[in-house]
Amino acid sequence: MKTVFYIPAILFAVFYGWLAISFGIGSISMIVFVWIALFLVCGFLLSKEKFWGGILGILPGIHLIYMSTTDTGQVINIEFPSVLSF
Repeated sequence: MKTVFYIPAILFAVFYGWLAISFGIGSISMIVFVWIALFLVCGFLLSKEKFWGGILGILPGIHLIYMSTTDTGQVINIEFPSVLSF
């Protein structure tokens, strides 16, 4: 049952690991590594029955919500050439 606490860290690590393999490590923002570390610490604290460890898991979500409200800052720094340029 305690492995459930590590699911967000595993999902993020697999997804961004795939992106790093596909597009290169430079295509991923450094904040992603902080997110994964926060998810790992959160999972460890929750597995040790520290309920306040969940607060660390909320921080990446808050950051994603903040980034969605602004036009600056990209998690994935991939720029594709414009296909429909006139």
